[in-house]
This record gives sequence, structure tokens and C-alpha cells, in this order.
Amino acid sequence: MCAMDGRVVDWAYATRVRPGRRWRPVLDGARRRDAIDVALEVAGRIAQPARLAAAVARYNSHARERGVAPWQAHAIAHGDAGLAVMCAYLDACFPGAGWDRRGHEFLASAAHAVEQPPAVPPSLFGGMAGVAFAGMTLSRGGTRYSRLQATLDEALTPMARRLVMALGGPDRGTAFDVISGAGGVAAYLIGRPGDVLPGLLGGLVALAEPATIPRWATLPTTTDSRLGREYPQGYLDCGLAHGAPGVLALLAIALAHGIEVPGQAEAVRRFGSSILGYATSDVYGMTWPQAVPLDGEVPPVAPISRSAWCYGSPGVARALHLAGEAVDDTDLRNAAATALHDFLRRVNAAQPADSSTFCHGLAGVLQVVLRFAHDAQAGGPAESTASAVADLLLAQYSPGRLLGYGPLSGQDIEDPGLLDGAAGVVMTLLAAATDTEPTWDRLFLLS
Repeated sequence: MCAMDGRVVDWAYATRVRPGRRWRPVLDGARRRDAIDVALEVAGRIAQPARLAAAVARYNSHARERGVAPWQAHAIAHGDAGLAVMCAYLDACFPGAGWDRRGHEFLASAAHAVEQPPAVPPSLFGGMAGVAFAGMTLSRGGTRYSRLQATLDEALTPMARRLVMALGGPDRGTAFDVISGAGGVAAYLIGRPGDVLPGLLGGLVALAEPATIPRWATLPTTTDSRLGREYPQGYLDCGLAHGAPGVLALLAIALAHGIEVPGQAEAVRRFGSSILGYATSDVYGMTWPQAVPLDGEVPPVAPISRSAWCYGSPGVARALHLAGEAVDDTDLRNAAATALHDFLRRVNAAQPADSSTFCHGLAGVLQVVLRFAHDAQAGGPAESTASAVADLLLAQYSPGRLLGYGPLSGQDIEDPGLLDGAAGVVMTLLAAATDTEPTWDRLFLLS
């Protein structure tokens, strides 16, 4: 439970749907059975130690070529912590099938890794908060792993306090995102006791204060990312994974669960207004660029844009929807509805991604649309689109591959992980095919 201003938020309660609204599958009959069969087959391959080791070796070889982080046991994105989260959802869907035991093994590996040098960061997808999130998902409502959770929370607390300080510093543009920064750590802490969350929320709220250069800008020299090289004079990140939409979603989720610091509701409105100001359009309608240069303007018409969880209208629309609900703002709700409508046109007109995985592929698109379908009436356009995207995802299953799914279609790259790999596909297929709510998508600021 999380005490805040005299109020208490219970994780198990907070992640449930509204009374009377149960999670429902969008697939039925043979299609539902096919999705479950494929998900279980892929999960079974990931869980096989020898096959997993071979996949990790291939992933690490590719990671070295690209200069990205290797497989790390403590990581949710590409590591055993993420596989523990997958097993927790499998155990919830299929109790008694052995997934809990395998999840425990992955969690033990992740927990052991954070004790080894070098020190891990606080981040949700690659650090301490992620291991703690994995433990929470396997804890069956807090009935297990209490000692581990307390130890991880104690270790995370000073890290989170340093993040609060970073949010007020010159490099704050790289300190707030959901993947590696304060947004992700705060998403985990919504479900935990302690006194650090108000400081994180306050630091995120301050980013919305009026300024000549928005306080959430990524300034020159603070990042060597692709966007940093593309916009050497600095930029405003417009994606849910790394930009203002992620902060908006986090602040809205906290409000929805009764957690509020001074100025939070106003910050939600300001962030929402800013994000709407950077909207553009392509041939299908409303969308967003990945970033806006500080020394330029948003083009009024964009080429066909990325449509994914990390960047583009799916993730941004979800953030606007959560914000509109949290502060009862009709303009934000209507903008979210328009963005969703135009995105559904886009996704129904053409396959939205070559990748099958979560971050910038079909699995992430499916999970976003599933959340919209869950919020709407049964049988609506979001539900039918979710069903169609699930079919696309099933069509990309390649039984001849080591794991059945890979980050890029037609390429011999294997990734067992949750963010860009097969584990994320498993989880979204089960979310489409079972009546077990995917509360794990708090990781992605979707609920």
C-alpha cells in the first residue's frame, strides 16, 4: 500500500478495472485457441534453458554490432527480470502449470544480479525498479517476497532521491522518461509504501512550468542518441517512451489512483496542451513527430509516421485519454478520440510495422488498442481493430525460428526479452485471448 496525504492506495485494488468492467478477450473460438497455443509455444521455448541460452547468445552478438546493451539478468527490457514478469502473467492465466516456479528462478537470477558490481541504475526497464516490479508481479498480491521487496525498495530509495535532484538540474531532459528515468521509477512506486514518490511527482510537475525553452526539452550535448545527432540544437521528444507524453500518462495514472501533489492537475493540463500543439498530420489524419527541433517548427503535414507504443499516435493517444479522464477535460478526451480514430484508419489501411515486438511493433500496438477497447463498449471499432492486429501478429509467427518471433521480420535476430523480443509478444497475445487483466502494462504507462 502507498500512503499519501492520509490516503492509502492498494496495488491490487488500484490495478483492477472499474467495478462492473471485467477484462474480456477480443478473440473467440478457433482464433482464441490459436493465440493461446502460439503464446504457450513461444513461452515454452523461452523457458527452455538451452534454447534461451542460444537466443541470448544471438542477441548479444547483435547487440555488440549495434553498440547497445547486452542481455542483463537484472533488466526488464532485455533480461531475466522481464521474463519473470512474463511468467507471472502466465501463472495468472494458467495457475498450477509451473510458470510460477520458472518465474521464481528468473526473479532469483535478477535479484542476484543487482548485488553484483557494477551498480545498477534505478530505472524501470534496466535497473532496480524493474527488478522490484518483477518481484511485485510475482508476489500474488504482496503475500510473498516481502523481504526481497523491502530490500529492493530500501536500495531504490536513495537512487530515487537522486533522480528528484536530477529533475531540477541541467540534464533533466534525459532524467524523466519511462525507460530509464523518473517516470518509470514513479510508475513502480505508485504501488509501494515510502516517502519518495511525492518528490518524484513534484519534480515531474515542475517540468510543466512555463519557460522560454520548455523544461522537458533535451538540450544540446545531453545525449548521444539518434535524435540528439539529428537535432544537435536540442529537441522536444514527443514519444510516450522518452518524451512528454510519458510524463503526462504517469501524472494522470497517479491522479486516477488518488495520489496528488500540488500543481499536478494543472501540470496534466499544461502537458496535454503542449502535446496537442505539436500534433501534425499524415494522409490518415492526426499524428505526432518523434521530436520537434528547438530551432524549428513542426511541419503541418508529415509523411506516414511511425505508429507504435514508443512513438506516434497510439502511445500519445493513450496518454491524452488517461489525462482527459484524470482531470475531466473534454478537449483532451476529444483529441484522444480523434487520434485513436485516425490511427485505426492507419492501422486498418496497412500493416503498421515490420516488427512483431512491443516497443515499436505490432505487440505494442495491440496492447494500446486492447486498452482502448476495454474502456469502450463491446463490439466497437477499437475491439475489431484489436482483433485484426492480433491476427497480423499471429501471422508473423515463424515456428522455424528459434523462439518463433524476432525483433525484425525476415532477419535472423533473436531477442527473448520483453521490450523488443518474444516475451512481449507472448504477453499481448494472452491479453487478447484470455480474461486475465494485463496489469503488467503499468510498465508501459497504459493503465
